[in-house]
Amino acid sequence: MEAPRHLVTVKLPVSVRNEQLQKANVELAKLYRQEADHAATLAEEIKALKLSKAEMDKANDSKADQFQTMKNDLQALEAENEIQKKEIEQQKKEIRSHRQYKVNKSVANRRKRATKLLPCVQDIMEYLQAEAEETED
Repeated sequence: MEAPRHLVTVKLPVSVRNEQLQKANVELAKLYRQEADHAATLAEEIKALKLSKAEMDKANDSKADQFQTMKNDLQALEAENEIQKKEIEQQKKEIRSHRQYKVNKSVANRRKRATKLLPCVQDIMEYLQAEAEETED
């Protein structure tokens, strides 16, 4: 079988072929080293990105925990505030009740005094009327 005319094969001496193979092997070795270096660089970048993502996740978890803690603190403060408001209202009611008690007591004391003084006043009125009648006579 004959080779097609447009393909011409030239047989080179073995030393030339060996030299070309060695050059090709050197080039291949360089390419393999470049690929290995590139793969190592990519691996380092991936590792750094994973660490960075882990740090970000940790920071986000920390922020979420802080937010939840602040939210819980706020709810506790609001509950405490409501309790204090109720206590203040209760104290106001007690003060009003005590004031009303004082007023009622004061009114009762005045009535007692008035009822005690009423016979004396009546006696004085009768005495004055009697004197007025005597002076008219």
